[in-house]
Amino acid sequence: MLREIYCEAFHQKRICFNNGLSVVLGTPTGTNSIGKSTFMLIIDFVFGGNTYAGEEDIIKNVKAHRICWTFEFGDKKYYYARRVPESREVEQCNSEYEMLKKMSVSDYCRWLKKQSRLEIDDLSFRDAVGRYIRAYGKDNCSEKKPLQAFQKEADLAASTALLKMFDMYAPISTIKDQADQSEEAYKTFSKAQSMNYIAKIGKIQYRRNLKEINRIESELTELAEDLESNLLDVDATASEEAIKIKKDLSRAKRYRSSLLSRAATIDENLDYKFSVTSDTYRELENYFPNVNLSALEEVEVFHKKLATIFRRELQEENARIKKEIDDYNSLIASLEKQLKQLVKNPKLSKLVLKNMQTV
Repeated sequence: MLREIYCEAFHQKRICFNNGLSVVLGTPTGTNSIGKSTFMLIIDFVFGGNTYAGEEDIIKNVKAHRICWTFEFGDKKYYYARRVPESREVEQCNSEYEMLKKMSVSDYCRWLKKQSRLEIDDLSFRDAVGRYIRAYGKDNCSEKKPLQAFQKEADLAASTALLKMFDMYAPISTIKDQADQSEEAYKTFSKAQSMNYIAKIGKIQYRRNLKEINRIESELTELAEDLESNLLDVDATASEEAIKIKKDLSRAKRYRSSLLSRAATIDENLDYKFSVTSDTYRELENYFPNVNLSALEEVEVFHKKLATIFRRELQEENARIKKEIDDYNSLIASLEKQLKQLVKNPKLSKLVLKNMQTV
């Protein structure tokens, strides 16, 4: 809780708060303009508000000043200060109100929210506290708008804050997110229409388009039926030849794919570098003083000879496979050319070739 507020510019420099209810009283005669509203604005200022620091009368008459205060949470006290009119930062202090470091007002409000155990994710500390501090000057004193944080705040925002305060906003939040996404999608769609990325049509044009689609579908059905009935007229020899070429072409492509895979494996082996260990033989003497280094070197020479032979054989196999790939490339190109010439034949139905694509 708030324990005290201290300021050198105050008539009563230190104001202390006890447990329970604190009341700010005026004079017995009801004299006005004695500072009750100003003190309420100071409390709002302590809780992260900005209205007090923006009051022209205060800046004009009180000039620049520094307000200090103490919070007590549990058994620990926390000391802070804030300057007027430069009020964008909060000073963290020691017990003598000597500044230790600065923090932003938003970070300070997040700290207050945590210390106050206000465990509602969607609700900010200022939404939970600031809007309910009613004081002249805060522009939220309308008896007809009791939930407003400021005069022009929308009713939706005010009622939303109240729902958040009692942790009843979660079900609405899900629906609102969906509504926001739908609204954003609609704006994107409308913008695409305005920039002619998407055709913009009305109901009349929409009905016309449906009729045109039905007409085209009817034509496609008739063409399909005509094509089916004309299959009997297809040149049988040309059809059989096209089917044979298609099979040969598929077989050639499969063989070529197998050769390409083998060539890739050989290329990887050719890139492999045999390690050379002879330079580290001397280090073995540190652990095995009686090691036969000459025998190890003979083994290393043998390994190098094997590596040379293996590499030569890989290169020869690689050259042979690449020649076969070139031969298959030529064969595939020839078959594709033959098939293309047959397709140009008006007597050959494309439907026959389409049916053979899965062969």
